[in-house]
Amino acid sequence: MKIQYKLPKPIVLPAKARVYSLLLSLFLAAVAMVISYTYRPYIYSHHINDFHLADSFSDLFAVPAMLFFGFAIDKDFGKYTIGFNVTRICIFLILYELLLSAVTDSYDIIAIIVSGVFTWLVLRFAMKKYNQK
Repeated sequence: MKIQYKLPKPIVLPAKARVYSLLLSLFLAAVAMVISYTYRPYIYSHHINDFHLADSFSDLFAVPAMLFFGFAIDKDFGKYTIGFNVTRICIFLILYELLLSAVTDSYDIIAIIVSGVFTWLVLRFAMKKYNQK
């Protein structure tokens, strides 16, 4: 079985869709920052066990934020399948976590993988619905 990573017909986003992708990317990054600066201190100050969710919010939002940012700034991003794009973003984030992060946490790596799978499933379902119309 051959794995397809390039699309036979590349997706070319019009300028308006690229602007929406950029805005969505910035929105996801802003939500992650707001949660990081409000939810995390609250959880820590009240000693609540949220199963390390407060530590991993930024990683949960990183995959879709980077994916939409890639669609916004790179015209060649649409040459590849959603699965390939999500996989390479997850690999980049995991390598960043392992090599460049000040604190390497296994929960962050798990959050990246969960976010990648969830992002891929949502976009795959959305593309199927879009292609049916």
